[in-house]
Amino acid sequence: MRFCQPNLPKNMAKICVLSGRNKPVVQALEARGIQCYLTRPSKRISQPVADHTDMLSLLVRPGKILLSSDQKELQKRLTSAGVEVISFNELNPGYPDETALNNLILGNQMIGGPAAAKNLARLQAQKLEFSEIRQGYTRCSAVPVQEKAVITADHNLGRLLQELGFDVLEIEPEKGIQLKGYAYGFLGGSCGKISLNELAFCGDFSLLNQSQQIEAFLKKYDVKPISLCQGPIHDIGGIVAIAE
Repeated sequence: MRFCQPNLPKNMAKICVLSGRNKPVVQALEARGIQCYLTRPSKRISQPVADHTDMLSLLVRPGKILLSSDQKELQKRLTSAGVEVISFNELNPGYPDETALNNLILGNQMIGGPAAAKNLARLQAQKLEFSEIRQGYTRCSAVPVQEKAVITADHNLGRLLQELGFDVLEIEPEKGIQLKGYAYGFLGGSCGKISLNELAFCGDFSLLNQSQQIEAFLKKYDVKPISLCQGPIHDIGGIVAIAE
């Protein structure tokens, strides 16, 4: 077992971090032999997203993660697995402060919103090139496909990624994605890479309005969409592969 690059495992994931709220998703991952390390609802962020992994943590490099300091049980499990956990105390309910960890890291690039600058001092040693964007929910808004390929429904994020040399599929917001308390959820929060060639979705991928365009883009990079369960797609805060 080895640790994964942020967002991009090269082999089948062995350990993933995610919310435990959607039990069919957890069961589907476990059926694939993946250990699921679960977040717990936090009082430091808004309740509809209180257990979302992309709000509570940030994998900055293989085996090193920033984690909200109230996630005690998860911290113990990660530490036991050999992960270096850096406790993060600066989350506060409300936008943009609660998005401080909601950043996109691909290769040496890190993109985040106004609250992301709070992380920079902790990340200097990681040699990440930081780009700031108005969208605080940066990670929620992005679906990493490969190191230089991303899907997003956020125009400003898509434009920045293209300027940075990424191949970008820009789509319309998928308004059928379920997220209690909001009109709809983010595509990036409804899925995650679980191997080099598999992108797992929290629901039935075929129910997305733009499933054909998304599947065609994935095929360019030899990536297959996987439906973990039946029914509508749910934004659960993403699936973060930690070890493979």
